[in-house]
Amino acid sequence: MTEAVLPEGLSVQVRELGATRVLSAQYDGPRALIEPLIDELTTRAINEGLGPCGPVLLDFPDYADPRSEARLSARVMVPVRGSSDDEGLAELPPMRVAQVHYLGEAADELHLVHESLFAWMDSEGHPRQARRHLHAYLTGGPADLGNPAAEICLELRFPIFGSHPPRPPLCALGTEEGTEA
Repeated sequence: MTEAVLPEGLSVQVRELGATRVLSAQYDGPRALIEPLIDELTTRAINEGLGPCGPVLLDFPDYADPRSEARLSARVMVPVRGSSDDEGLAELPPMRVAQVHYLGEAADELHLVHESLFAWMDSEGHPRQARRHLHAYLTGGPADLGNPAAEICLELRFPIFGSHPPRPPLCALGTEEGTEA
């Protein structure tokens, strides 16, 4: 694991993340209405005795500025353990990431941290998967993004492209080649 510091004073760590089993679903809609899907996945994990066993994850295929974008497109994932017949069970493959632990307001400052981390990856020669990134919510949630009064605690995880053999971003369990879930 390597470390650096962003201009905002936040520490960046480059680390390897293992594969993570998740209940997942795609969300495309108003930012303020994502919470019911998170609640549904969390309830399913609890009812099936699978977890949750980690923070809620959102995998964003692109960066949308929470200060101006009212809509959200992301894969919502609840980490679980064990196995299930649930059609939403998938595996987030292992990946190398540049990661920042962020605690603060959920609007302007968070936007600057995203931009700084993208710029840092470029300056350090870490190839990225366009503007794909993940949020691991430790407190607060995606509905808080863009709300200057909200405070959140999350890990920003930016995958480093080419650090593992190419695989789809999310692989359905039980598939031989890992089809998109």
